[in-house]
Amino acid sequence: MATTFKNALSTAVGTTPVIVYTAASNVKTTILGISLSNMTSSYITVSVQITDPAPSGIITGTISNGSPTITGVSTFSELAVGATLVGTNIPNGTTVLSFNTSLNTVTMSQNATGASTEQISFSSPTPVSAYYVNGVILPPNQSLRVLNGGEKLVLGSSNTISVSANTASAVDVVVSLVEIV
Repeated sequence: MATTFKNALSTAVGTTPVIVYTAASNVKTTILGISLSNMTSSYITVSVQITDPAPSGIITGTISNGSPTITGVSTFSELAVGATLVGTNIPNGTTVLSFNTSLNTVTMSQNATGASTEQISFSSPTPVSAYYVNGVILPPNQSLRVLNGGEKLVLGSSNTISVSANTASAVDVVVSLVEIV
């Protein structure tokens, strides 16, 4: 396996979110550091956002013949309403109508065609985004290490890191990372 250490640099990031790094689909990416530098003489706020363009995964649950409900669902990480479900007793084209994390249930758009406890694959057509930091205050002509020390951030295939500020052309960004092919 080839390991490549690199930096992704972006200058003059402003009010429009800028994708400062996109993980390739054929590599495993670990972010080692994110540094934000305020290039202005005023206080600004900065946000860093992670986006997964096509979340997918596997849930484990129990389905009953003729029922649209999956019970005893193991996890809801990255599961979204509208995600396509694929499993042994799940008809083609079935999607997630809703889910209840308190009851550990998922409601499907179609009834199950058999009964089993199984692993069910899902893929979502809708990107999922989350703030890594949101509106952090950055003093004039100062830098902030958003990710440092022993902390790491692992990106999935085609995940992106975006940065924006409340002021035009205000922030320089350095993303330090390692890619393993």
